[in-house]
Amino acid sequence: SHHKGIENPRIGLLSIGEEKSKGNTLTKQANELFSVCPFNFVGNIEGRDIVRGKADVIVCDGYVGNILLKFAETFHYLITEKLRDTFESVPSLKEAVSLSNLRKDFDYQERGGVPLLGVNGVSMICHGTSSPRAICNAILAAKQMVDDEIVAKIQEAIETYHVGIFTRGMVRLKDWRSFQEWRDKLD
Repeated sequence: SHHKGIENPRIGLLSIGEEKSKGNTLTKQANELFSVCPFNFVGNIEGRDIVRGKADVIVCDGYVGNILLKFAETFHYLITEKLRDTFESVPSLKEAVSLSNLRKDFDYQERGGVPLLGVNGVSMICHGTSSPRAICNAILAAKQMVDDEIVAKIQEAIETYHVGIFTRGMVRLKDWRSFQEWRDKLD
């Protein structure tokens, strides 16, 4: 950040939560080290803080950084495509330049949360700071998943996959007395 004229840049550590107890071992250890360093360490920041300006420099491991960088590179394409589609589909220029629909596409509150897979039911993961609107939309999304019988469809797909393993010869049936015994070993 020195090249941007920031004399004492705010250094943030990218993690899954703002609390210093959040993150993997590497992130927790980095937080401890950064806390005693002589630079302007502002603590952990979350992914949503990146574009909000909570830090001037964001530190993360190379794996996460590479994913983040490649994701950020899609913004230009995504926004220009969305704007092009908006201009083509909306007759009024005033309506076309309105970014409310674009904003809705990126607003987590529109979805409310994401499903937690691997449980025998519908469970939604939401932010701890979710607004009432986000919680409402998460409930609506969960109801839709129940109505769509998503759990049964996932179970059916897994069952089909497991049977397919035997038929493709990836697993020899003679190694187990039954398909159910093999499935139990996977659990």
